Amino acid sequence: MNRVVAASALATLVLVAGCEDDERVPATPEALAAVALEHADVEPTLVEGSSEGGDVRASIRFDEGQQLLSVGAQDDGTEADEGCEGRGTCAVVETDAGDVGLYWEDEEPEEDPGIVVVTFATGDGLNIAYYAGDRVTGDPRDLDLGVDVDEMVAIVTDERFGTSTTREMTEVDVPGWAEDPGGLTPRTIAHELTLLHQTVHKLAAYEVDASAYGDGSIGATLELDDDITLTGYHVPDADQADLCPTGWVCEPGAEDGVLTGKPRGQVNDFAGTSPLRLLVAVVDGDGHASVVVREGPTLAGYDPTESMVRVAGLIPDHARIDADDLAEIGAIWDER
Repeated sequence: MNRVVAASALATLVLVAGCEDDERVPATPEALAAVALEHADVEPTLVEGSSEGGDVRASIRFDEGQQLLSVGAQDDGTEADEGCEGRGTCAVVETDAGDVGLYWEDEEPEEDPGIVVVTFATGDGLNIAYYAGDRVTGDPRDLDLGVDVDEMVAIVTDERFGTSTTREMTEVDVPGWAEDPGGLTPRTIAHELTLLHQTVHKLAAYEVDASAYGDGSIGATLELDDDITLTGYHVPDADQADLCPTGWVCEPGAEDGVLTGKPRGQVNDFAGTSPLRLLVAVVDGDGHASVVVREGPTLAGYDPTESMVRVAGLIPDHARIDADDLAEIGAIWDER
């Protein structure tokens, strides 16, 4: 091969490689979130998304879950033609990419902090960004918000944002992304533990080592005021696990599949002031076990065993836990 042919072949290879790098592919929720996080200066607490038909969306919770940036792209641009109604206000932001629609609703004191929405119509559909968190008290372009209007405009006009994007953006590892929002995780276990003492202030939640219960076991601890600690575990194979810790005495509970326990020698005086350590384990029909351990003083002479059984039974029911529940846990989650 002579130099001219070789050079021509190399040039062709470079062009093909460049085309592959710029190849447009269907957008994913992760890709939209990745583009948004390049423009918005936030540290996500939880990122989730959905894709249905021609509608792709991602929600980014930040500021310990107290603020929300939601972004999306849809192949139907009819919303771009809708006018302002009610108490909302509309404006147009001129950009090099074209006009961007700006809409906002002012706060309703003690009820609603207000919202800010920007929309950008493209040849493929409509790009949208929605913000809620800080109080909207007027034109959002003049306010110091968690995500400002300029950042939102930059998101919806980014060439990589839309119903299609670059392959590179679909491969970005998005911080805070919930790989399986409906899956059973230490965070979902921590959420269930919050139901045991709902009126007691929650201090921290974190993952704990569950290897003592066998392969695949996971656990989480929730620390509360009043020196109360709750720990929950999911045990995939109850038959292969010792559900009663060494040094504890356990016995069958009032219901089938329930085990209750306490340290050997402990007297369960629920009317006293001494801290108690209590355990319940619930084994379901599939051979999975859920374990809840409570350590700390009793509250007003209350025996928490029945409530612990109820919470343990809820641990496998992760499908009912939504993004708001996980955001509340994310706000106190501590990586240890």
